[in-house]
Amino acid sequence: MYPNHELSVLRRRLLEKIGSTTLGPGDCSEISVQIFVKTGYYVSRSTIKRIFSTTPNLSDSSPFVKNALGSFLGFDHWEALKQAIDREK
Repeated sequence: MYPNHELSVLRRRLLEKIGSTTLGPGDCSEISVQIFVKTGYYVSRSTIKRIFSTTPNLSDSSPFVKNALGSFLGFDHWEALKQAIDREK
């Protein structure tokens, strides 16, 4: 299971990136589109929904999805994002 702190920070950063503080209708689609526009990587709306679901399991997510999220949030890759999140503890 994905650690709660890391998941919380990931969610917050994704919402900040689209200029929101809460997940509203259409936000998963907006995040998906913005990831594609910024990085050229397609992460589906349903994958974004899973990140914000009550029981996410990102450990099952592919390295592609994790690296796309890291890139979208301004990092070189997933591990760089994960290290930044770990420093926020």
